[in-house]
Amino acid sequence: MSSRQWAATRDASSYDRPDVRTTKRYHFAHVGKPFRTGQPMSTGAVSMSAVCSGALLDENGAIPARDVEPRLRCRRLACRNAWKEPDA
Repeated sequence: MSSRQWAATRDASSYDRPDVRTTKRYHFAHVGKPFRTGQPMSTGAVSMSAVCSGALLDENGAIPARDVEPRLRCRRLACRNAWKEPDA
């Protein structure tokens, strides 16, 4: 991943029964070492996590943040504020 601003849906591949009925929201992505998760990570680990919750995101489905329609964007405070950035 480059330094561009990305958005992606949550990675639900580890769930036993992921919700497949509702429309998924795109979260503004933080690319780098995971934060706000409290999980110990190796020093070289790099991933894509949501700015609003620290949840891991599906990197294979990541798209440029500016291409996400407003109705599909996460509405949590941290994501909502990140979408307001001029380059988003």
